[in-house]
Amino acid sequence: MAQKVDIEVFSGNTVLIDVTVTDGDSVTPAMKNLTGATPITFVVAPAQGKPPTVTKQLAAGIVVTDAPGGKFRVTLAPADTEPLKGALYHECRVVDATGAVSTVMYGVFTVQNNSIV
Repeated sequence: MAQKVDIEVFSGNTVLIDVTVTDGDSVTPAMKNLTGATPITFVVAPAQGKPPTVTKQLAAGIVVTDAPGGKFRVTLAPADTEPLKGALYHECRVVDATGAVSTVMYGVFTVQNNSIV
């Protein structure tokens, strides 16, 4: 089930984004088992439908932290956030072990200028 999550960060900072995926096929959502899920992809783009400026994937910026519990972490390095400014778009997709594709998170990705010199 896709969740709208707006994220606000400072440019040049390390950003850790913890995600919990739920199974939206039931009336009472349950945690989606991520065992065997590949790929998991997180992107930041200037706008929805535009080519991404940041892409993170499993084992390259994304780590599953609790597969049965549906949890993973996206890590953005300072070099990822440094060139970004203003309101952007982010989206995260998961392909589970059965091959089902789900957009699990999307929203506005706002980057504030870091004023510390």
